[in-house]
Amino acid sequence: MDPIDITDHLALGTSWLAALVLSGGLAVFAVLALRRSAREAGLAAEARAATRGAVDLRDGARLVVGVAEPLDGETAISVKLFEQGKDIKIKNGWVHTWTETSREVEANPFEVVTEGGTRVRVEPDTEVMLHDDVEITARTAYEQRERTAVLTRGERVAITGRLRKEPGGAGAGYRETGSRWRLVRDGARPMLASTEPLDAQPARWAAFYRSVGIELLLAFAVLQVVLYFSFYDYALNGTRVIGEVVGHHTYRTTGRGAHTVYEIDIDAPRGDGQPGRSVHFTSEIGPVDYNRIGDGDRIVCIVTPSARGQLGSAARAYDPPLFVAGVLAFAYALVFVARQKKKRAWYEMRPVVTSGNGKLGGEGSPG
Repeated sequence: MDPIDITDHLALGTSWLAALVLSGGLAVFAVLALRRSAREAGLAAEARAATRGAVDLRDGARLVVGVAEPLDGETAISVKLFEQGKDIKIKNGWVHTWTETSREVEANPFEVVTEGGTRVRVEPDTEVMLHDDVEITARTAYEQRERTAVLTRGERVAITGRLRKEPGGAGAGYRETGSRWRLVRDGARPMLASTEPLDAQPARWAAFYRSVGIELLLAFAVLQVVLYFSFYDYALNGTRVIGEVVGHHTYRTTGRGAHTVYEIDIDAPRGDGQPGRSVHFTSEIGPVDYNRIGDGDRIVCIVTPSARGQLGSAARAYDPPLFVAGVLAFAYALVFVARQKKKRAWYEMRPVVTSGNGKLGGEGSPG
């Protein structure tokens, strides 16, 4: 009679694929998070340097700091938010929310005069983000209001974008007449103009993505030790041998989802060619296989030099831990999105949503 070859686990190719997808995915996302953290930390450092007057005027993605001078009128950038309010009854009183329903953005070309006297022409588009005080400018109904943030002449502003030096115009100082600096949107990233120091938010993002990267690296390490250590041991060091079934036993689990567990005991040669040495292990199998396999039956196994044994002709990862790992990964993704949303400054939100205690009132700018 040929040896019995059964498996209740993932096939070898699927096991390696799962290992690479789960483990590799964690490693890739960890690296991406740490790279994002480094980039945000660089932006924060650049913002601190620019605030001290150390403006680096050269081609590329830059932060420019200086005094705003509109080319026409008094307004450089204006963002008006139209918001819908809602009162919500809770157990101990009332809370309320204001949700942006639409916005109007006025973005005019203007100049920023740096501390050194260099004039940079800024050309924002209507997707520019303005970090400034947001004031209630109209209460059109009990549940409707308008709020506006405005960058006006004479305000000190820090603004991000792609800086270019172009011929023509009254660009910089007397040494650079005949050329000018021009700041425009940097690809897909909207420009950000702020009357507040710009280092705080990038610093928060740097800390956030650094913690995410460390968490993912720890998850990667735990996954290797808890879920895949045995699989790697069997796949890299295991030897296919023929063992013998030497015992049967069952037990009943308790609590919710109680069920019967079916197990068999196996004695198998060590696989190193030395006589008299054997591996004894117990393996859980399904009820159908449990009833058809008898004591003394020959069965295919994988054994390792460390005296570990597994049923089947090739190394395999177990299904339940993989399912649990997938569920945990999905849960972490949901938590990540919620944490990321909570870290956003109001000007990064689409739509802007604010809340407060009590019924709808006359709140000022969001945090």
